[in-house]
Amino acid sequence: MIAAEKKEIEEQFAGKKKAWEAATTERRGIAEENSRGSAGLYDTDRQKASGTALAQVRDGQCKALRIAGTAAYGATFGIGH
Repeated sequence: MIAAEKKEIEEQFAGKKKAWEAATTERRGIAEENSRGSAGLYDTDRQKASGTALAQVRDGQCKALRIAGTAAYGATFGIGH
């Protein structure tokens, strides 16, 4: 009986792990697309401003891109350096 329960749990875990891996892969693809889009918007604004694009940041959110930002995010796009 214990062996059958163990097998059932392992099968459930394998299914959940596979679903988690698929969702993670999908999430990464979406994040890459969003990053490229945000970088493109930043570059367009930067070109319009003849140099550095500036946007108001309030409560940790960039008001131009409407995304939450961190120092790491800014470093990715050369913002703040």
